[in-house]
Amino acid sequence: MDLLARVDRASSRIRASAGRLTLCGLAVASLGLGVLWTFGQLSHLALLLVLVASALAILALRGGRWRQGRGWWVAITVICGLTNLLYAHHYHLNPELQVAFALLLTAAAAGAAWSPPGRRAYALLGVAGVSLIGLTASDWPWGSAGVDVFAALQGAAQSVLHGQNPYGPVYRYFVESNSGFVFGHFAYGPSVPLLASLGRLVGDVRVMSVVCVMAIVAGLWRLARQGDDPSQAHRIAALALASPLMVGMIHEAWVDVYMMAGIVWWLALRRDHRRWSMVALAIGLMVKPTSLVLVAPAFLWSRRGRAEVAVAVLGSLVVIVPFALWTGVGTFVYSVFGYQLALPFRSDSLNLAAEIFRVANLRLPTAFPFLPLVVGAALIAWRGRPRTEGDLALQAAILNIVAFMLAKQAFFNYYFASEVMLLAAMAGAGLALPEDDVALPAVPGTPR
Repeated sequence: MDLLARVDRASSRIRASAGRLTLCGLAVASLGLGVLWTFGQLSHLALLLVLVASALAILALRGGRWRQGRGWWVAITVICGLTNLLYAHHYHLNPELQVAFALLLTAAAAGAAWSPPGRRAYALLGVAGVSLIGLTASDWPWGSAGVDVFAALQGAAQSVLHGQNPYGPVYRYFVESNSGFVFGHFAYGPSVPLLASLGRLVGDVRVMSVVCVMAIVAGLWRLARQGDDPSQAHRIAALALASPLMVGMIHEAWVDVYMMAGIVWWLALRRDHRRWSMVALAIGLMVKPTSLVLVAPAFLWSRRGRAEVAVAVLGSLVVIVPFALWTGVGTFVYSVFGYQLALPFRSDSLNLAAEIFRVANLRLPTAFPFLPLVVGAALIAWRGRPRTEGDLALQAAILNIVAFMLAKQAFFNYYFASEVMLLAAMAGAGLALPEDDVALPAVPGTPR
């Protein structure tokens, strides 16, 4: 009976220490494990974990307190850190070194999450950051990678360095078709080759991917420092460093890291450096059209958000239009916008559309991805207006996940944005929206 009483008291303490932060953190862990389990390709377990992450994020919309106990921070950080061990299964160079760095990353990040704010916590964060870079470098063939995006980004960045149009060369992209590939121009916005050229100077554009990942972590830390409990900021940074998708994003040179660095710094700066925040947002929005899904909640609910998104879009056009005129408007628009829409269906996508095809041999119409997006928007509207930056980021994370559930394609990098926005929700949980913002009317629950 004493043992049962102790178990009951322990479970009561665990429940009492949990909150909306816990649901978001568990969503980060579940999403990361699901995506990394098959490296962003379809499997039943991977899809189940992504759906569980979606459900946890939706539950976090219910309102209530944001805080969570230190034990939850450590537990979630450990789960995320250990998930990085799966990279040794996907990248085959130096697997023992990868395992060692993944374990060191987990231990350092968990130690930082356990420690109170101070020198020891920040020293452990430094060790975790070095371990993350070490894990990435353990299998890094300098200047080469077997992925189409890397080759295109290397070429576009090289064109920038030579004063040439990055949208002039033609690259080969993998698709699921008889030939296995198609040819096309660079398929992303101009902020990507302009920034990636700094990495190309030293031979590999992925150097800038590392910079962007560290910028995301720093932006999340800064966002958390502005809330009503800045003592949790180092724990946000520890969880971000341990989150499972960072290494893969760097290795494959996926451009979403540029997009998310811009959006995170927009969130981190919009309170006290609003002009610079809109510059950061313009850089992020330029990367790819799907970035608009991530700012939709702010545009919907927040008067300040609408102004910032509008200015950022206009600012991005100042950069985009010269490249469009240089390339030819039709060619540029198709390369950056039309190409993404014209991509064929992929039966190995990590989403419900691919599972339906596998089970029923049925390819859903192109318009079907808009259905879950509409449902997600309706759910967000039903839950009420947000009161904190965390609410806005959480809504964006949910919209991004549901947008790809029935899409033609959904792979590793598609879910990276949702993971970062879940982390941003945790970082911005204690940061109330400005008093003059239209988003202030009551929302269910008390986000404290």
